[in-house]
Amino acid sequence: MSDHDYTPEQALETLLRKVGERDPILAERIRIAIDAGKDISETEVPRTRKQKPRTYRRKVAYSHKEALAVALGVLRSHFIELPLFINSAAANFAEAAIGIPEPTRRQQAIMSHGSDALILKGAGEPKQLQIELQTETQLSNVNEDTLNMEPVAEGLIEEEQANLRRLEELTSF
Repeated sequence: MSDHDYTPEQALETLLRKVGERDPILAERIRIAIDAGKDISETEVPRTRKQKPRTYRRKVAYSHKEALAVALGVLRSHFIELPLFINSAAANFAEAAIGIPEPTRRQQAIMSHGSDALILKGAGEPKQLQIELQTETQLSNVNEDTLNMEPVAEGLIEEEQANLRRLEELTSF
């Protein structure tokens, strides 16, 4: 029996409403993940002995309890996993150096393709990370097709992990 005075359906509705008030785009992502449903495999019983049983996949809706788990997974991805990936990528790129041809021997560097004609700069310095949201073949205005990825403070990620743990406790049925 549940320790809560509310049902999984009420918890899901409240969660979606609260998230929607703060971030409608995130609420829409949660709704899309829930609406995707789950695939199940069913076997059709043959009508005659000569027919073989057929197995097929079918999409069914999540139960309210399962939908709540999916919603928590989306929140975990958004608030914890994505910032961890961004921080990891930022740390990796910070260690990378940028090779710039020496100004006096630029022509020699082009001709010889030698690594001795490069000046390495930027090792250990933070880099600006951007993700292109559209393919090269799509035409759009400048800067509208990129997303800047800023590192997130470790303390904020830990705070979000604690918030998610509390939310999981409130929604465990």
